[in-house]
Amino acid sequence: MNPYETLQKFIQQIDHLTLDEQLELMDYLENKIQKQRLSAEAKAALRLEDEQDESQWITVIDSMDDIDEEALNLWLASHV
Repeated sequence: MNPYETLQKFIQQIDHLTLDEQLELMDYLENKIQKQRLSAEAKAALRLEDEQDESQWITVIDSMDDIDEEALNLWLASHV
C-alpha cells in the first residue's frame, strides 16, 4: 500500500469516529507535533513537572558536589 492509499484509509477510519473521538485525536496529534518541535530548553522545562522523579534527570547533585566522571561516562554509555 502506498502512502496515499494509507492516508485515504486513515481518513476513512477518522470519518467513522464520533466528534469527541475526532477532537481527542486532534489533541493527541497536536501535542505530538508540538513536542517534536520543542527546543532542548523547552523540553527541559517540561521535565520540571517531574522534578521529584530522579530518573528524568541526568545528574542530581548539589552545586558544590564533585562530579564523578567515571560514573557519568558509564551512565552516558548506557544511554546511547
